[in-house]
Amino acid sequence: MTSLPSLLVFEKCRASMIFAALVLRKTTIVAKPEWKSLPWSQFPGRISSLKLLTDIVADCPELFALRDKIMPTRTDQGCQYTQLRSLLKRAWKILGNLYLWNDAWVMANGQVYTEVLPLITTPYNIGPPGKETPVWTSVF
Repeated sequence: MTSLPSLLVFEKCRASMIFAALVLRKTTIVAKPEWKSLPWSQFPGRISSLKLLTDIVADCPELFALRDKIMPTRTDQGCQYTQLRSLLKRAWKILGNLYLWNDAWVMANGQVYTEVLPLITTPYNIGPPGKETPVWTSVF
């Protein structure tokens, strides 16, 4: 990716690729280290906290793929235990990365959120007495 337009398209598509991999329980190429760094090598100013969070989330589909691979196997319990332990270590590493990302976010932005009334486009449910009520009453 040598051009900014290519990077912009990649940035827009990356989250969809990751979530598709999550749903399909398959690994994704965007979890590879080179896909987390090389596209931004010529445009380091485009690296944001959202990009860094997406880098962490890109590792999650592999957890599901590995779990699905381990669980149906008919290997002895000791081998399965070792594989599950390795999977748990990976999950803890991702969780640790999420905590580090959150700490950096809070340091840079503080606990930034506010509660506001929902938009007029909020969907409604019809309650038992036939009265329409918003699905949510506030947005953070």
